[in-house]
Amino acid sequence: LPSITAEYLFEHAPELRLKSFRQLIRLPELLAADGVWLCSSVRGIIEVTSIDGCPTRRSPLTPRLTGLLGF
Repeated sequence: LPSITAEYLFEHAPELRLKSFRQLIRLPELLAADGVWLCSSVRGIIEVTSIDGCPTRRSPLTPRLTGLLGF
């Protein structure tokens, strides 16, 4: 299902001087990303700290993205 929360973030990313785009990526690219989040209409965004036991990078953007959503 399309995510209302993710769509809102894509539309409002420029307010935080961020570029947004959609792209299919493989696991190595995901693990190398500057940040990984899950979106929820109830919980906002949740930063992913590991995938299959491999740590992901912590992002300093998380509080700004959370604030943008009003959480």
